Amino acid sequence: ADNLEVIIPSSIEETIKRKLKFLEPEIKRYLEIAAVFGQEFEAETIARAGKRNVGQILDAIDELRRLGFIKESMPDIFFFSEDIVRQIVYKNILKSDLMQYHKAVGEMIEIIYRDVIANYLEQLATHFTIANDSLKALHYSKKAALKAKDNYAHTIAVKFFENALKYEDDIEEIFKIKFSLAEIYFLTGDYKKAKQQLNICLKINPNSHKVCEKLGNVYENMGDYKNSLKCYQTGLKMTQGTEAVYTFRTDLTWLYTRLGQYLR
Repeated sequence: ADNLEVIIPSSIEETIKRKLKFLEPEIKRYLEIAAVFGQEFEAETIARAGKRNVGQILDAIDELRRLGFIKESMPDIFFFSEDIVRQIVYKNILKSDLMQYHKAVGEMIEIIYRDVIANYLEQLATHFTIANDSLKALHYSKKAALKAKDNYAHTIAVKFFENALKYEDDIEEIFKIKFSLAEIYFLTGDYKKAKQQLNICLKINPNSHKVCEKLGNVYENMGDYKNSLKCYQTGLKMTQGTEAVYTFRTDLTWLYTRLGQYLR
């Protein structure tokens, strides 16, 4: 169900919509489930999502092949003849059915691909978001975001962290997500957004030395050494008597060096 914002010529769309009208409801349902799943799909995945066994959907698959909606690439593995066909099928699914299909496909992925579920975190987050399953949308959005962050896929990580924030109501979890977003914005050089996220984190927990340090890093990279110094000195006071104090001593040493001074 990705990449559905392509401009589709009206003549092609009308032709496919006419063909859709003549499909039997059950066959059309399998086609719509396939469109929700993706460009390529296995017969088993559609059967499972449609609460059927493979044998029960083979006639429908044959009819869809005959009509040119799909083709077979390998035994029991099929694909839409053109991605534009999938886009049009998807676009014309009723909203109530769309939510149901996304939920069914998400639950099917959880079962069939449970041993490699880490490969499907983005899809699961998307399916359960569209299905309006808030608990699973939150769960998989956070997992997808953390995986993307670890892989330096910053745009994807931001997308799923922001999606998770729509559902999260635990203040400690909100703090973690906001801090993760700040780390990403810092790495990508978007210091304005990094500051915004860190200031929200400080409102949630004014005593977080991690936030003080990261905010100091942001100001330092911006060349605002005065505010950077304030952050590091605040963090130094916070962490007296703990191992974290050495982090701030190091930060201050580097900052003074940058300013042409030295810590005495």
